[in-house]
Amino acid sequence: MVQEVRGALSFKDWLPASARDFNNFEKMSAKVDAGTRPVTVTSWEPERRTFHLGAGSESTLQVRTYFYPRWTAQADGRQLPVTANADGLLLISVPPQATDIQLVFGQPQRVRLFEVVTAISWMLILGSLLLAAIKMLRPRGAARESQVIEV
Repeated sequence: MVQEVRGALSFKDWLPASARDFNNFEKMSAKVDAGTRPVTVTSWEPERRTFHLGAGSESTLQVRTYFYPRWTAQADGRQLPVTANADGLLLISVPPQATDIQLVFGQPQRVRLFEVVTAISWMLILGSLLLAAIKMLRPRGAARESQVIEV
């Protein structure tokens, strides 16, 4: 059943704004389509995809991933242009020679900042709870004796 869901049409409200109506969608059978050029997917992770593209005349590679401006493509150390097709899927302009392509989703800097702020906040919360637990578990008599000795 899981295999049936993967690659199926998405919920319409999750589609990019530039995507066409569901009725006109073409379902992709592979993760990457380069027309007549051979493509081998070497890695497919949520924020990083790599594949090897054979030589050929096709200049556009279609990836079964919705376009978002933070996706960047690189081949041989060069940035490749990334755009969206009419369905909202990612298109990469590729060179004619065989190459290895890396497609990476770059998180905005603010995401890293909020991760650090969240981690510090959790440490403060857990530290406060631990301190409160230690104070509650300390025998009350020991607290009184320390007060008597200090006087």
